[in-house]
Amino acid sequence: MQKPGLARIVVILIVTAFTWVLPAVPSNAASVCGTESGIFLNKPNRDAYSTEGYLYTYKQGLGSCGGPVAQTQLMVFTSDGMNWAEVGYIREYTGIIGGTKERIFGEWGYYPAAVSQKKYYQNEASGRTARFKVTNHTGTFDWYIYDVLDGSSTWHYLDTYRSLWDTHGVAIGEVSHYGGTDTDAFNHEWGLIYRDSGGTYRNYNGLACWADGISNFQWNRVSNTEFYVARGSHYC
Repeated sequence: MQKPGLARIVVILIVTAFTWVLPAVPSNAASVCGTESGIFLNKPNRDAYSTEGYLYTYKQGLGSCGGPVAQTQLMVFTSDGMNWAEVGYIREYTGIIGGTKERIFGEWGYYPAAVSQKKYYQNEASGRTARFKVTNHTGTFDWYIYDVLDGSSTWHYLDTYRSLWDTHGVAIGEVSHYGGTDTDAFNHEWGLIYRDSGGTYRNYNGLACWADGISNFQWNRVSNTEFYVARGSHYC
C-alpha cells in the first residue's frame, strides 16, 4: 500500500536512519485503477514486538475500475523503516462480471530491494468480525501472522515471514484502495494492543495519522485503542 509522496507503504517497524516507504498490495488493479491510496494510523514509538486487534469486514463498494479495497489489521513496519509484515481482509473483483472475492491476506516486503509478496489464505465474508496478530518470533527476524474468525476463540496460524532484518518496529492499522472516489474505504479497528520488549501486552498509548491519501473518507478516533474510517473530507 503506497504512502502518498513516497517513492516506492502499508502495512501495516523503525532503527537509526529512516527511509519510510509503505508497502503496496500487488494487483493488476494498479494498471486498471491508477494509483493506490490509503489512510494509515500508527501507535507512537517504534517499540512493538507484536500487535493485534479486531477488525470489522466491510462489504466495500469496488466501483467501476475493479478495486480492490484492503483493510489491514495489522502491520508492523520494522524499526529500520525498510521491511514490513501485515495481515488483513481484502475485497476485490474476481475478473468475472459481478463476481467478488473476500479473503484474508498477508503481505511482507523488503526495501530498498523493492521485493514484496502478497499471499491469500482463506475466505472471509463481509459483515463479520475478525481478529488479527502480527508477532515477532523471539530471538529471530521471523514474523508470524495469525487470525481468529467468527465462531472461534483460538488463534489460527497463517504463515511465517522470514528474515525481515529486525525484531520490532511501528504498529500500524490501514485501509487502502484503488479507484479514487469511485471506491469505498470503510474501516473499523479496535482492541488494539502490542507486546513490549519485556513480553508484556499493553494497550496502544495513542494513535497518530501517518498518511492520508483518500479525499472522500476520513479517520475518526474513538480512543487510543479504537478508530474508524468513514465518509468525510477532512485529511489528518
